[in-house]
Amino acid sequence: MVLGLAGLIPFAASPYLMISSGHFLPDIAIYQTFYGATILSFLGGVRWGFTVPSNSPQNPDITNLGYSVVPQLWGCGSLVLGHYMECIVVANVGVMLGLAITGYMDLSMAGYPVWFKGLRFCLTVGALLSLFSVLACKFILLEKIKNKTELEIEGNNVESQ
Repeated sequence: MVLGLAGLIPFAASPYLMISSGHFLPDIAIYQTFYGATILSFLGGVRWGFTVPSNSPQNPDITNLGYSVVPQLWGCGSLVLGHYMECIVVANVGVMLGLAITGYMDLSMAGYPVWFKGLRFCLTVGALLSLFSVLACKFILLEKIKNKTELEIEGNNVESQ
């Protein structure tokens, strides 16, 4: 449980830094999205590691091994697409979808112990809320800065007249 919660620190730190500074920090948003993609890769590895042992309740078949590779590809695809489109929102939403889908799959697939499913649910919700909070910061804090800049420009125009 402690290790899982420690894994949420990079997720939660991003919106905390933005909210406490009052600014959307694009580099921090990108770092958080990269971290989310690495977590997707880790989750695929968890599935692979669960499936491979001979005493596993899941067979190492194409379904289970294939499922274990998809999260890495999804995370990488989200980052590449976001970079190609020059849009952090695309990468962020892609990673959020990947985490949500793999979370649903892990919770609905047989074999994982109940304690793991509970932990997986809590950590996934924490990661998704943090990623969503950064999206909210992007739109709310950037709009706040835009409005402030417009007011400053109007104020400068009044002073120069």
